[in-house]
Amino acid sequence: MTTQDDDFDIIFRRFRRDPSGKLLDARAYGKKAWPIKIRRNKEDESQ
Repeated sequence: MTTQDDDFDIIFRRFRRDPSGKLLDARAYGKKAWPIKIRRNKEDESQ
């Protein structure tokens, strides 16, 4: 059985942009990095 999360990889970035375009620094929020879900390519799954 697969879950919806099986279609994603998690990467970590110090900076990210919110929906309004403001640059957010994880350290300003007491974090080292933001977890970001990235959809896997169908080609990567076959290997």
